[in-house]
Amino acid sequence: MRAQLRMLHFRLPFVYMLGFSAILVVAQHGWSDGLDWRVLVGAGGLAAVFLWRIIHWLRFDESKLDARQLQRSLQSIVYSAGVIGIVFASWGIWGMSQNNVAAPQEVSFFVLISLLGALFCLAYLRQAALMLVLSVGVPLSISCWFSNADIFSVLTLHFIFVAAIIAVITHSFGSDFETFIDQQTRLYRTQGEAKARAEEMRVLAFKDVLTDLDNRRGFFHYLKRKFPRTNTHALTLGLIDLDGFKPINDIYGHPAGDDLLCKVSRRLVEFLGEEVFVSRVGGDEFALITLHRMTDHDIIALGRAICAALKVPFVLKTGVQVKLSASMGFARAGVDADDAEKLFERADHALYYAKTYHIGHALLFEPKHERVTRDSAEIAQGLRDSQFVDEMEMIFQPVVSAENNNITAVEALARWHRPDGLEILPNHFIPVAEAMGLMNKLTLALFEKSTDCMVHWPKYLKMSFNLSTADVIEPYVINALMDITRQKGISPNRIIFEISENVLHDHLDRADKMLNELSTYGFTIALDDFGGRISNFNHLHQLPIDVVKLDSELICDLRFSAQSRILVSKIVELAQGLDLRVVAQGISSNDHLKVLEGLGCQYYQGFHFARPMTHQKLISLLHTQDGQLGHQGVA
Repeated sequence: MRAQLRMLHFRLPFVYMLGFSAILVVAQHGWSDGLDWRVLVGAGGLAAVFLWRIIHWLRFDESKLDARQLQRSLQSIVYSAGVIGIVFASWGIWGMSQNNVAAPQEVSFFVLISLLGALFCLAYLRQAALMLVLSVGVPLSISCWFSNADIFSVLTLHFIFVAAIIAVITHSFGSDFETFIDQQTRLYRTQGEAKARAEEMRVLAFKDVLTDLDNRRGFFHYLKRKFPRTNTHALTLGLIDLDGFKPINDIYGHPAGDDLLCKVSRRLVEFLGEEVFVSRVGGDEFALITLHRMTDHDIIALGRAICAALKVPFVLKTGVQVKLSASMGFARAGVDADDAEKLFERADHALYYAKTYHIGHALLFEPKHERVTRDSAEIAQGLRDSQFVDEMEMIFQPVVSAENNNITAVEALARWHRPDGLEILPNHFIPVAEAMGLMNKLTLALFEKSTDCMVHWPKYLKMSFNLSTADVIEPYVINALMDITRQKGISPNRIIFEISENVLHDHLDRADKMLNELSTYGFTIALDDFGGRISNFNHLHQLPIDVVKLDSELICDLRFSAQSRILVSKIVELAQGLDLRVVAQGISSNDHLKVLEGLGCQYYQGFHFARPMTHQKLISLLHTQDGQLGHQGVA
């Protein structure tokens, strides 16, 4: 309908011009045969109507009309053709009847010629063309047929013949036009759908289907658009990595993991609001961008608030309540990096450092983070070599009795001697191995090496062996530890497994189950670094703990802090009440030992007594000193 009106908008003025021309012909004959004011008045009235319609269609704008208005406009054209055609034909017939015989022939000829021209102009609206033929052509044809002049009869027959041919042509033309418009409309619709699909694909390319947040591509698109062109320091990028997501995903299945990711994303969006851009850039890794100018203190405060918000338990669709934590790394545009890619890399360095050394915390990028990441990458490259286990060496640090300085146990520690001559300590390669998923393999290999040494020791000597988070929550690791002990013929009560409290903090339920299995088998369980910032006294009686190892920093503070002495005294008192043994570790001087005397610790460990030593040196020490160290030790 809009296409029809668009074409008629340019052609209808010509229709009225043709009518206006026919009026002038009739008026001219009326004037030449003598002034007939009735003819001239009729001509003037019709001319005024035609001029008004010409102006109307020249100013007509179909683009502003809706579908209903378009339909009414087309109907009005059809009705106007009928009404104006009848008035015009009636006036023409009446005007010809007032003149001589020759004049009507000429008048009718010009009128019919004008009618044929109008039919071509109305070809885009067949109903209007048909209405014009009926309202003008039929009355004039009938008038001419019944006139007294034979020429009129011939003219009528010829006109009917010509009109019929033109009607067929205009009908075909109108049909072709409608088909063309229909095809064009379908083409536009197809193009529109293709454009909509392209836009949808573009949106999908930038969207994470699971969480409905922007994905990694969308994140970088936003970051590059918003990255400041001047040194304004207003943009801050933060990366969030969920701690403990993998065990939840493994235990409860991928649908539960997907549900958890959706809930995490919603909590982040609700907590941060619309002014902070949040996206999911990896499996359990999220990113945020804030354009507010923030101080370093503000950034860390924001990170702590986010970490605290994510520690609130999540309830899955299945009704299961799960807990996790998050580590974060921040970087500032213009301060830490001058381009988007480098900014993301710096934030990733800070995140890696947080996950490695300050899990569950938020850190702002520092140059040392990049160095640690680079060193960790080199370590990771070495860990990918299947022979790295052969490069590991076990060393042992004695634990002595506070009563008589007898060596009652040793703690097994690993050293990685790389082919390039570098020695890498556990605090460097253990976090990398955990991040690469190699911790279980490494633990079992080191335990195998330790027990190989243990078979050469006196039967009274026990060994402490550290288990990581990844070990305690894996049933097959627990079973493998039992199998190795059984195969070596070692009594389980000679082995002490040490766990840190961060294991219990993140995976208490699973850790409780696995620790009970180890305890039931006969192993001794020690809680390492107790008395630190995250210590929970409930763990001492809720879990199968046999030994408490005091935090070394707490021991170092004993000389200067009365509060530390009181805390150690209370821990020892509580442990003894629960029938637990207490090991004071980190004793590096005789001053520490003097402060500890009388506090009730049963065992001591530290450089003051002995540094970690090789297996051969330990055997020699056990033989030469008969398992006893002096007050000054062998350091």
